[in-house]
Amino acid sequence: MNTKPFLLASILLVAAGAARSQGGVGGYPFDTPADPRSVAMGESFVALPSNPLALMYNPAGLAGLSGISVSYSLRRLDWVPATDEWRLSSVNATVATSFGVFAAQYNRKSMGTLPVTTSASPDGDGTEMTLYSHDFAVGYALRLPKGPALGVTAKYYDFVESASGPSSGQILPWKTTPAYLFDAGLVYTLPLLHGQRSIQDSITLGMSYQNIGTHWKVATTYLSTGAVLVSSQEITPPQYFRIGLSYALKVLPPDGGDLSPFAAVLSGEFRSLQSSDPTYTVTGFHTATSFWGFGLECTIFEFLSLRGGASFKPYTDFEGEEDRPAFRYGAALVIPMRRIGADLPLTLSLQYTVIPLNQLPYYFASGEEQTSLSAFSIGIQYTGSPF
Repeated sequence: MNTKPFLLASILLVAAGAARSQGGVGGYPFDTPADPRSVAMGESFVALPSNPLALMYNPAGLAGLSGISVSYSLRRLDWVPATDEWRLSSVNATVATSFGVFAAQYNRKSMGTLPVTTSASPDGDGTEMTLYSHDFAVGYALRLPKGPALGVTAKYYDFVESASGPSSGQILPWKTTPAYLFDAGLVYTLPLLHGQRSIQDSITLGMSYQNIGTHWKVATTYLSTGAVLVSSQEITPPQYFRIGLSYALKVLPPDGGDLSPFAAVLSGEFRSLQSSDPTYTVTGFHTATSFWGFGLECTIFEFLSLRGGASFKPYTDFEGEEDRPAFRYGAALVIPMRRIGADLPLTLSLQYTVIPLNQLPYYFASGEEQTSLSAFSIGIQYTGSPF
């Protein structure tokens, strides 16, 4: 059978670039958060205690949670028309028990579909390639008596391609070897700073080391002058050391009340890239290693939260200029069902964040670039008796 060689170079370049890149619109799904809260606060969550999304930053942050929670998040990545199908979605679940907190998270970065063309059919025949990268993580955290909380995470990562259409059976497949990665971290909350009856506040320190494990590998089969050739590539996922702190303040309700009129959280984080592979972004390769993030959240009567923050990167991309703050902002609405007349131990949450983009006309001068992207999530927490 005379199989026509398909020209998949552009597809493979997209796949390889997405596999190498980190952070922002081009990052791995396990270190590009979709959660609107962490995005709005500069992705500075390594020292945030009782955090249901802790698997993205520091598994020790799971300690202190109660009940059961489930959430779904979606972050847009379509910064130019050519990427209009790019999305990052995340499903997260936590379960608190008497012997620790367990969590699971699934992240998928969808890159849409690309037409497959040949020299005989330069416009394609309807055959398309679907591309996405994804990871699945499970974690556990335990708070030690009168000491820090410790946590660990195990992750599975892979990049997937699939073909559909009239000529899908003629496309030479690639073979990937998934990466298996591990994180470890701790958080320690200092004793209350104030003993006042009207205010509670504390400082939390946190650190984690992420993505220790195996490489991701891909073997691509292609035809050249009638011969079948195999090209192999091995990529090291980025390893990070994170360290930071957070300050939390809560105004206690007056006598007879049960709602705090005001609460605030201030967070900061330093992230250092430990692996030696260059950073791949939409503007090229970089050898940068240091990243910063800061955020502030203010909550009114435990219902409405307003957030803002900034992240600093040592290179320029669509999210900001080199070593200059890239600002984000967002809001959240928390609805305890018992407070709206429903006798259910459930709490609903809706969150939304806006991510302003840096315009790079010298890179994509189409005049149709997005000025901002967004992240959205919906969650539910069961607040009944713990296990």
